[in-house]
Amino acid sequence: MKHGAGASVRVTVDYRPREVRTEVADTGGVPCAQGGSGNGLGLIGLRERLAVYGGTLDTGRPTTGGFRVRAVLPAVPA
Repeated sequence: MKHGAGASVRVTVDYRPREVRTEVADTGGVPCAQGGSGNGLGLIGLRERLAVYGGTLDTGRPTTGGFRVRAVLPAVPA
């Protein structure tokens, strides 16, 4: 809501034998003041937390527009 008011979003979770991938992608929208200002460390903080567990974070704007966040975490056997 903070960065993409009016956008459609797709959430994908893919469990593989050695990793779990999650992706959140939107179609683009308009910034919205109702989303709050935050501290500006959202993606940086998420990247750091994933790294603690051997995970990675990839973010960016696809050529089709919008924004995409993809996280990959190693799967640990139960």
